Amino acid sequence: MGNDALIEIRTPTFAESISEGTVAVWHKALGETVKRDDVLLDIETEKVVIEIFAPADGIVAEILKAEGDVVESEDLLGRLREVEADEPGEGVTQSAEASPPVPVAASPAARKLAAEEGIDLAKVDGSGRDGRITKDDVQREVNEARKTARAATEAEPEPTGAAEPDTGERVERRVPMTRLRASIAARLVEAQQTAAMLTTFNEVDMGPIMTMRRRYG
Repeated sequence: MGNDALIEIRTPTFAESISEGTVAVWHKALGETVKRDDVLLDIETEKVVIEIFAPADGIVAEILKAEGDVVESEDLLGRLREVEADEPGEGVTQSAEASPPVPVAASPAARKLAAEEGIDLAKVDGSGRDGRITKDDVQREVNEARKTARAATEAEPEPTGAAEPDTGERVERRVPMTRLRASIAARLVEAQQTAAMLTTFNEVDMGPIMTMRRRYG
């Protein structure tokens, strides 16, 4: 039997200049097996992105703060069911039942987007840590699939009749700004509004220099 002890996963103590952060992405899904020092999730603040590591080998038993939730210092993010490294334990069996085996490692956000767009994660190259597939990797695959589909459509013979004009419209999607990007944008706007708009002119008499150049050049 494995050890069923639950280990709390909490946010670290933020610096005095940071009041809160946002759960950016969970790298491990509920019921997934993790090893000590695996990255469990990222917390994004106005200044830095903080990685939360697994304190021991185990199973992700609870996720109490979802992606996008605002957290403060020492907030409870979830719980890890500790499993001894030399024993499979019941937690491993429960993990296999709770989470279907997948051929590749991917973040929950990447899996959700892949399911919505019908993308096979086995065909996606991961750019995350240890080859983990991120949401950006899946989005890149979605864009490539759309580009291929558009090219195939354009290659098909035009039906008889008037051809429809190409509108040239781009596919746009609104996404919320991350806390870090919002902070950068606010600082840039503040700098633009408070910086003095000045132009400086300096006049220099180059006559002697030009005379010297003609004489010795």
